[in-house]
Order: sequence, then C-alpha cells, then structure tokens
Amino acid sequence: RWTSHGLDGFTGKLFRSRQALRDVMARHELGEKLLEPLFNHTIVHSVDHQSGVQRTCFRFSLHPWHTGCTALQAFNTNMFRVLLCSPTLNPLAPNTIRSINKPFYQDLYLELQKIDSEMADWVTASVMY
Repeated sequence: RWTSHGLDGFTGKLFRSRQALRDVMARHELGEKLLEPLFNHTIVHSVDHQSGVQRTCFRFSLHPWHTGCTALQAFNTNMFRVLLCSPTLNPLAPNTIRSINKPFYQDLYLELQKIDSEMADWVTASVMY
C-alpha cells in the first residue's frame, strides 16, 4: 500500500516517474514540449484510475444483486470496472505501455519498473481512447 509522502510514497513515485519520462524522451530525442502532456496522458491518468480502484476496492455494484440485478446490468457494472477504472487489457487493442512494441514505450516501461514494477504494469497509452 502506498503512503502519500516520501520518496517511495505516492507523490514521490509520480515525481520520479516524471523524471524517468523526461530522461527517456531525451534518449529518444523528443523535445521537452510534450513532457507535461505525455506525463499527464500516460502516467498520471493511469495511476489515477488504478489508485482509485485500490482505494475504493470496488466493493459496490452499480446494480446490486439483492435488488434484482439483471445479467445486462451485471455486465454493465463489470464493463465500467474494466474499461474505465483498470488498465485496458483488451487482447485486440491493448494499451498498456508494456504491450506496445515500440522502442520509446519499452524504454519507458523499463524505467518505470525500476521505480515500482506494479505501477509500471498499470501505465497505459491513454491517448489511445
């Protein structure tokens, strides 16, 4: 579980992730003009979703079974959890940076793994939505 402060806390990991992204962008000769948008659309967006899932634990249902939930309502609840809250693991169009076979994303993934391997698996190319 993450704490909010310190080098290994939530904000510390975000700060170190931004530094890692900046370093990867420099290695791949990308200008710093896109640093903030790329940081927000990949790391921050993904970590925001995943940390929300962790903190709420999604122990609720949009349509509780005890109220006569239909199969369609249960399906909608699960789609909400999978598509809007967790990294998309659609086998036809995965968007985790781990699954994108491009040198820039693979390099970023390796750098993020050094900071937090679990977090690195959450990071998505959110701009694909």
